[in-house]
Amino acid sequence: MRKRTLLLIAAGAVSVLVFSGAALALPNAIVNGDFQTGSLAPWTTFTTSGGTINGGDVQLFDTTGSGPSLAAHFKVGEVSFNGLYEGGGISQAFAGVPQTLSADVAAQGGPVFTNGECGRFELMLDGVTVASHTFGSCAANAIVRWHLSAVIPTGSAANGPHTVAIRITRPFTTGSTPEQYVDNVKVTPKLIRVYP
Repeated sequence: MRKRTLLLIAAGAVSVLVFSGAALALPNAIVNGDFQTGSLAPWTTFTTSGGTINGGDVQLFDTTGSGPSLAAHFKVGEVSFNGLYEGGGISQAFAGVPQTLSADVAAQGGPVFTNGECGRFELMLDGVTVASHTFGSCAANAIVRWHLSAVIPTGSAANGPHTVAIRITRPFTTGSTPEQYVDNVKVTPKLIRVYP
């Protein structure tokens, strides 16, 4: 009897470890969120009504401060000056119930002058901004970095599909514009326990 009890306890401990391991390794619902394919696909680019992203591509850049890696690259601003925050960004649809959203963002000042606005970055879920950061002015060639993150309250988002987007805007045209970078976009789904 004692041997059987010990075996059951050991089996329970293993199942707890397996479950804990699964909880620690929740998948990212986003495809190519780290841009290591060298392409923006399957992300979709977009622009605001009076904005431009100047194409958008993937370049090697130190977005996090821990060393260079491939990242989405933009040079956003207004097409014609009107003083409004304009630009654009990228979006991607995903399935599931989102729990956490995050992205690493950065900007590098233009080559010659201090710029009045290096960029406003907005992390969005279904068109609603859930986290944002505005860098403000930055010196020539200066690099500024930020980590955007948000926790979605339980019950506020139903099972997908949903759309995550990163919108980047500036209230200036894109002459001697700073450049903007996005990397490590993650959407972690809620852990749903299924009982037999």
